[in-house]
Amino acid sequence: MSRKLSLAWYLYKKQMIWVLWFIGVMFIIQATIFFFNPYDTSNNINFLENIFGAACIFMLITGLLTSQVYFKHFIKNGITRKEYFISSTIAAVDLSLSIVLLSTVITIFFKIVSQLTGFTATISSLSFLETSSFWIAHIFSLSLIIMCYYVGGWAVGIGIIKLNKIKRNLFIAFNFLFLSFVNLLWKSRLEFTVINFNINFPNLTLLGSIFATMFLISVVLYWMRKLIK
Repeated sequence: MSRKLSLAWYLYKKQMIWVLWFIGVMFIIQATIFFFNPYDTSNNINFLENIFGAACIFMLITGLLTSQVYFKHFIKNGITRKEYFISSTIAAVDLSLSIVLLSTVITIFFKIVSQLTGFTATISSLSFLETSSFWIAHIFSLSLIIMCYYVGGWAVGIGIIKLNKIKRNLFIAFNFLFLSFVNLLWKSRLEFTVINFNINFPNLTLLGSIFATMFLISVVLYWMRKLIK
């Protein structure tokens, strides 16, 4: 295994511990609501939908913290900046997929329990994606959105380390704009937004939203790579 992949695996394992704590706490909260009020039809047992907003904020904070914790440490211990950048990007992809896949499994668990027990809680889909009949697109789309928040937090963390005060503030503003455009691309119906633009934005197809989001991620990663050099 190359050093980049070994480092990516190390970063993934360390951050996955944080993810498991996060999902564990959210699972306990939803399980408590579900089992103490099982016949309330207003209860939505789609765990993935229920934690989606919290997962975005969690990944934003995780990206910020990981840059503060690991960047200087790795450079001091002989890891090149290129190796750090590539490994961290791989770990970010894996973390995003892991959150969505684990949340999907938990959603299926709640659905099975509901069917076996006759509980009347409902299970909905993330309507703004309109991909409930195409689960691969559903998982990929959600992973992509969650990864945006990780990349945004990671970029802010690197900017804090590498830039002076004026450039740092500009870079932070740039990343807030990045996350806000991601919200616009996916027409997020969640109540939280990084910056709320009160503008009309054209409706894109699912494929268009995916490619536009990937382009935005590429732009941020490009500037991060230049900054890390």
